[in-house]
Amino acid sequence: MQVLMTVDYVATWGGLAMVGYFDPGENSIKGILTFSDGTTGEFVFKRNQDFVRLYPAPSIIDARTRWKFATKVILDRIQRQSWSPSYILKRIKDRKRYMDLSLRYEYYGKKLDGDESDEYYDLVSSLYDTDARFYASLINIKLSKVPIQYVNGHSSYLRSALTS
Repeated sequence: MQVLMTVDYVATWGGLAMVGYFDPGENSIKGILTFSDGTTGEFVFKRNQDFVRLYPAPSIIDARTRWKFATKVILDRIQRQSWSPSYILKRIKDRKRYMDLSLRYEYYGKKLDGDESDEYYDLVSSLYDTDARFYASLINIKLSKVPIQYVNGHSSYLRSALTS
């Protein structure tokens, strides 16, 4: 579906006319502008909240300002995506799975099967240093609550305590 847009700025801008079509794929209006002296050019109106909210004033657009605008938009998008609800839920799920596999592998000494060991090493490689230290402290807290069973002078963690 195409929508025709025609705007004439006769009094204000000296005979500027714009004719464009809505592009639903990009959510934008694209077209050609024509000045009263016959000069033409292209225009694009994009409806994107990032651009509208962070775009600098048109009177001060130079290379440095455009660069600052681009970095602000990218940084803002990354921050919003990295703290989205789906990202936080994924981190919680990964933390629980990492702690479960880590307790079974590192502390209990149980061998992980092929899929579990691949998953464990993927989780380990994706951890930030601060997350790894935090998870290690949570594991230590959980282990401090686990009763230790001594058999023939050797200590071992009780299986039932680790699975709870």
